[in-house]
Amino acid sequence: MYKHERQTKILELLSANGFHSTEDLADKLGVSQVTLYRDLKELEEAGSIQKQYGGVVPARKFVSNIDFKVREAINTVEKEAIAEKAVELIEDGDSFFLDTSTTCLFLARKLMEKKRRNLTIITNSCRIILMLEDEPEYRTICTGGTYLKKLDLLVGSPAEEFIQTLNAKKYFFSATGISHEGCADTDSGETRIKKLIVSRVQQKILLADHTKFNQMATFRTVGPAEIDILITDSLTPQKKLTPFAEHNVQIIQAPLPAKETSTSA
Repeated sequence: MYKHERQTKILELLSANGFHSTEDLADKLGVSQVTLYRDLKELEEAGSIQKQYGGVVPARKFVSNIDFKVREAINTVEKEAIAEKAVELIEDGDSFFLDTSTTCLFLARKLMEKKRRNLTIITNSCRIILMLEDEPEYRTICTGGTYLKKLDLLVGSPAEEFIQTLNAKKYFFSATGISHEGCADTDSGETRIKKLIVSRVQQKILLADHTKFNQMATFRTVGPAEIDILITDSLTPQKKLTPFAEHNVQIIQAPLPAKETSTSA
């Protein structure tokens, strides 16, 4: 096996299962520890892996602000599958918050197909407000606030003050990055909104496709212990879900159509 093939295989193994000991990697690749260490050194210098005691893990990627329109076109198959599972948790007469993520945008579209009745929907997403404006069975409440065009969301003190006067049963939300520490996002204003909403609802439901795991962002938002349900797709490795299962989070993995998974950007 050539060096490039070995290093590609190492990254595939780490992506699928997270931590691997050096002994395990050497055994699976059929190489000596000396050869493996050379490959790991090059991968570490390239920023692809991180060394830990006794082994290695994939490097956590730091994510900055990405334009909403770009995010909307990424991982659409996964988001569609997650939305299909999430809409099953919405019943006639429900009241809930929807965050400004593109995954919640997919959920809003799915909601229109299912024709639920007598819903109260609260959001700081301009796109979702416009999408649902003609639905007679929905009481749609906009938080108001300052509009951030790149992220397509409303933030600021008017939104925060209004949210503090509201209560709802559920909160559907996503995150820029997810790790064992919980969720993180790129905008401080959005972070404050999320933390306020978490304090105003009974049930917190995280929607996150497999590409969100092992990503980093600037501001921590919701910790694993605060989440009630996590809906992801079937490509998310079980090891990445373990920190949430340890906090008794209900985990739902949505199956994906064969050979239709999207390519992460």
